[in-house]
Amino acid sequence: AADALGESKLPDGLDSLIELAQRPVTKKLIAAQVAAIRAIGKYTEESAKAAGALTKVIDKDPPQHPKTAKDKDQARSLEEKYGLFLGLSGASINALGDLRVPSAAKTLVLSMFRTPELFTQVRRALVASGPAAEDELRRVLAGNHPEVNQLFKDKRLEKYCGDRNDAPPDQCQTVSAMYFYPAVVLGDFYDAKAVPELLSALERRQRSEEHTSEL
Repeated sequence: AADALGESKLPDGLDSLIELAQRPVTKKLIAAQVAAIRAIGKYTEESAKAAGALTKVIDKDPPQHPKTAKDKDQARSLEEKYGLFLGLSGASINALGDLRVPSAAKTLVLSMFRTPELFTQVRRALVASGPAAEDELRRVLAGNHPEVNQLFKDKRLEKYCGDRNDAPPDQCQTVSAMYFYPAVVLGDFYDAKAVPELLSALERRQRSEEHTSEL
């Protein structure tokens, strides 16, 4: 039924699809929700409304990662929850790519760091979002993106402190996620305007490595 609504693009059908897509995800419901999300991505004539609903699905922190499990039983439980989350988020990201809505760019940029497992889908959707996405990515590289900066601060994404994030500070390793992901996507735009931010990010990374080696 969801697929049929997506093909017909009946105006009254969008609300029903959104309601289904935004329900709490379960094993029994996931297939129908993914179908609903895929259908939402076809409502290009109501793209603002459709994209707003999809960003609500994506714009949230993921559940506890399976790598943090303390035993096999907990690992199985976490894998199920995390898999459902990735399935729903991945479908929503793909649908946003189909809609090509600039307003989704900020949510997609944040999702790129929250769920790196979905980077391939996020990359495609960001490029489809156009110049607005490019501007967001350039702000990240320049260090002028408040939401991304706050996310890195809150989640300590600039450091790898073990799968459970519990390693002592002196054993944590600096990572370059803030530079790597946006730089890769910016390259897809083939726009020389991004060169200053790319060079600046490269220089900051080199300085960081030199500082770490001195310590």
